[in-house]
Amino acid sequence: MKSHRGPTISWKRLVVATALVVGVMPAANVAAQECSGNTITGVLTETMESAPAHAAPGGTGPLAAGSYPPGQGVRLAQATEKGTLGINACGTLTSFAGPITVHAQSTISYTTDGNGDPLINPATGLVDLTSGPINGAFKINTATGNVSGTLDGTLDFKALCPGAPACPLVSASGTWTTKGQNKTSGTFSGVAFVPFEIDQSGNPSAGSGVWVYFDPFGVLPGPRMGPLVFLTDADFNQQHGTPEAKFVITLVQ
Repeated sequence: MKSHRGPTISWKRLVVATALVVGVMPAANVAAQECSGNTITGVLTETMESAPAHAAPGGTGPLAAGSYPPGQGVRLAQATEKGTLGINACGTLTSFAGPITVHAQSTISYTTDGNGDPLINPATGLVDLTSGPINGAFKINTATGNVSGTLDGTLDFKALCPGAPACPLVSASGTWTTKGQNKTSGTFSGVAFVPFEIDQSGNPSAGSGVWVYFDPFGVLPGPRMGPLVFLTDADFNQQHGTPEAKFVITLVQ
């Protein structure tokens, strides 16, 4: 059983300032609000990422997986996210409500060390990723049948907390297009909550065994202290035992 008991928290040191992420709150705020426009929001869990056997040397945690072709300065990864769309469903996208599965590939640049190898952030044990393109396919099981489509966009591992030693939030944005006779398209935006380990003071500390999400929006379930949400057993991959990232994503048309 994974430890998720809360230590004494000094969470304010995790990110330079919560104000840095206020700008993405419209995409992540899943509280009930007045319907406006054509939008729908969902919460997804990353159920699979490239096998840990391909992790960067010395890396641990959910973002250490992937492959790192020598000399290319990028991390190649595949992932599967599953969840449900249906929060704040408005207008034409109300019909998109239902379970969703996303299969995506990403090519993310990373910081290198003196040898050109992936740099491991000592505060988190994760590869120090920057940004890059993401593309993939999705399927939504709606009340009227399956809706399939594709997505293209960008993941940015630095934008939401510039200057911080580690960023537990990843911004996502881009476009989506459905397939079939009633083809339609729009944009998406969202935030990925990357789990990380903390010490008894609430500071990032790889290897502590205490995993948390940093959630200043108050959207994730689980034991909470301030903006920190402690992972429970359900938040760990059953096959690999690794903690899983959470995604809050909003589709707009």
